Amino acid sequence: MQRSILSPGRFLTLVLLLSLTALTPGRAQDYQKVRVMLNLTPGYTWFQTDNPRDVQTRGGTFGYDAGMKFTFFFQKNYAFSTGLFYMHTGGKISYSDSVTLMLKDPMDIPGDTRIVYSINYLSVPLGLRLHTISFGYMRYYFEPGMSLLFNLTPRAGVPAYFDGKETCKDDINFFNLGFYVEMGFEYSIGGTTALTGGLTYMRGLLDITSDAAGKPEDKLAFNTLALKIGIIF
Repeated sequence: MQRSILSPGRFLTLVLLLSLTALTPGRAQDYQKVRVMLNLTPGYTWFQTDNPRDVQTRGGTFGYDAGMKFTFFFQKNYAFSTGLFYMHTGGKISYSDSVTLMLKDPMDIPGDTRIVYSINYLSVPLGLRLHTISFGYMRYYFEPGMSLLFNLTPRAGVPAYFDGKETCKDDINFFNLGFYVEMGFEYSIGGTTALTGGLTYMRGLLDITSDAAGKPEDKLAFNTLALKIGIIF
């Protein structure tokens, strides 16, 4: 089974090192113009298809992302945002007819058999963060944006035939693009530090699957609804 070049442990180590670099004194930096956020976002993720006759969605699964975001303020309450996240998404589907699943050893799957996909992306969000004025220690935000998604480790499982999941690199496209919206609050706990929480929704805009090995053509998109929690420096 192929291993991810960037495992969750290595990714979190990279995020920590980047955070320490960003917060280390050296260059004078106006905290009101640049802020760093560490986020964890657990949620529910599922697939949606534009060809339900040949491809059926069969439920969702647990998803999450974790990483670091930078906000660059160009006015007091308005900022551009970007960052680096490790994102896990997935879902369950079946095909009306038999298909070949491109595992390490390709496997023929009969029609109406549930397939569980698990996909890990490296996510680079590009957003516009809009804040309200402060109400005591609290202020609210709304952030629409796009995410560049680079596939790290796609895996697939067929519970009716084997336990666990196997790598299915040829079945899943390398690049995807997601549209997201976030809304929530920031609560100041002193100085420039704040706690943040809210809801986020993301939808994939491109086809997840490559339709390899004669699979029916469709556009399979992921959806994620999640709770975002974090700390801001």
